[in-house]
Amino acid sequence: NASSRSRIPRRPSAISARARARFALGDVLELHPSRPHLRALAAMRRAQALVLLGHGGEADSLIYTGKIYEYLSSGRPVLGIVDAGPCADLIRAAGAGPVVGSGDVEGAARALHGWLMAWRKGQDLSFRALPSLLGSWERRNLAAQAAGILAQISVRPIQ
Repeated sequence: NASSRSRIPRRPSAISARARARFALGDVLELHPSRPHLRALAAMRRAQALVLLGHGGEADSLIYTGKIYEYLSSGRPVLGIVDAGPCADLIRAAGAGPVVGSGDVEGAARALHGWLMAWRKGQDLSFRALPSLLGSWERRNLAAQAAGILAQISVRPIQ
């Protein structure tokens, strides 16, 4: 039904008609073009839940996606479809939601099904990251850390 649709910020051609038919996506999946940053943040906060897709494999073991901080700050539960690494660790540490590997289709389906059942029962799916965790990635704190590093390296004489 219309109230349980998935809205994905991708160009409409990102998922072919053949793939929609193969996975029986029908009308439950809406694809939208990218939005300006502030509109995207507002859409995250209106969503019932968010899905964070990693890069898969070794890339997930090395890097964070920048979106993770916005997702975790949104107050919405996050399903991380990422392989082992810092992104998966951060989602778990925040208690934001389940994490499944990039190839774990059944695990992702179970997580989404659980959320859908909870939502249909009227349960509140929102979550709040601990203030201490949120504070660690606020821009002013990150800027202060960067300034400290720059101050340390700028006082060393150049040889």
